[in-house]
Amino acid sequence: MVAVALAQYALESRALTDLTWHWVQHGVIVAGGAAVGAGAARLYQVGQPRARLYPSAVGSVVVIALGVGLAVGGQLFVDSLTNLSLAWHWLQHGLVFFGGLAAGEGAYGLYLRDQRRAWQSGYRDLG
Repeated sequence: MVAVALAQYALESRALTDLTWHWVQHGVIVAGGAAVGAGAARLYQVGQPRARLYPSAVGSVVVIALGVGLAVGGQLFVDSLTNLSLAWHWLQHGLVFFGGLAAGEGAYGLYLRDQRRAWQSGYRDLG
């Protein structure tokens, strides 16, 4: 969240005048969203012992695709509307952040599946 706040407020003046800083700002927002998404998924898993420990691969890929779609849609399609109103600008940042959040949660789900596969193959090697 610190990275997102830094990108949102400290880089805002540079991002409004230079396109490169604009893309850097949105990249930091996406990365911060991904970190929050992975952390939230991990905290949920720790707090809910009966939750599915290994989400489905298809579900994780769908969530990643949704996240990428939100981030790309926010970056490319909403960007043309940001000059109309400040609300569009904030909506764009929200879409980019939530796109990163969804991608982070999906990536963590794939990581868990890979961990299970590694554990199972190691367990078979012992037996």
